[in-house]
Amino acid sequence: MAVAKQAVAGLCCISVDDVKVEDGEILCFGESSGILVSAMDDPPALVFRTYLVDGIKESAAMYALINEINADLAIGQIYYYPQQGQIRYYYKYFAENPSVDLVRYIISEMNYKADLYDDRLQVRLGGERFNETSSDEVET
Repeated sequence: MAVAKQAVAGLCCISVDDVKVEDGEILCFGESSGILVSAMDDPPALVFRTYLVDGIKESAAMYALINEINADLAIGQIYYYPQQGQIRYYYKYFAENPSVDLVRYIISEMNYKADLYDDRLQVRLGGERFNETSSDEVET
């Protein structure tokens, strides 16, 4: 998990000590998404995940759109979770000693794709994105 903390610290321009780990997970926000990173021990792996949109009803059009998006992804895969009504983005990287640069790349690429595709999914299917931002809020 130390490598993930270093990667998130570099992406967020904060010190490693300022990276928060809650319930064994680190959250790294994108524009409208956030990637949760956790570690597994047996076998050693890092798990990257986020939900893209919540409150989605199952449909043929939804599955067609998910398949279209998955064909464009170099990292991970998007799934529909019917019990929660969520479309999620997931990737498991099996490695004992991943490099900080590689983990930083995975988080950056997944945040970029999540920010891109959560908008497309929301426009076509409805629901709410992971990190809804009110239009009257100002980022500093």
